[in-house]
Amino acid sequence: MQISNQLNSVLQEYVQKTSLGDTSFSDMLEENLSKFDELEDKMKSITEQAKKDSDMFKVFDFMQIMNQLIYGNVSDKERSKLLAKAKEISQSV
Repeated sequence: MQISNQLNSVLQEYVQKTSLGDTSFSDMLEENLSKFDELEDKMKSITEQAKKDSDMFKVFDFMQIMNQLIYGNVSDKERSKLLAKAKEISQSV
């Protein structure tokens, strides 16, 4: 959503500048290229943060499974499911 809004603002800025004729098209392209680079950097940092958050939640889920196994009264079938899920989480982190 935020990216869409920023692209809309770039388009509106382009329309305004071309109608006013106060800057050249190449200057505007260079300006927008730098904005695009900034946007790309923001997207990379957001992606990295999402991956860190995902790993944190996986660790939290793993700890909950361990608590259920240690302190819970689970059946053998449920225990095997929890162990399989714990194994899956530990391999992904």
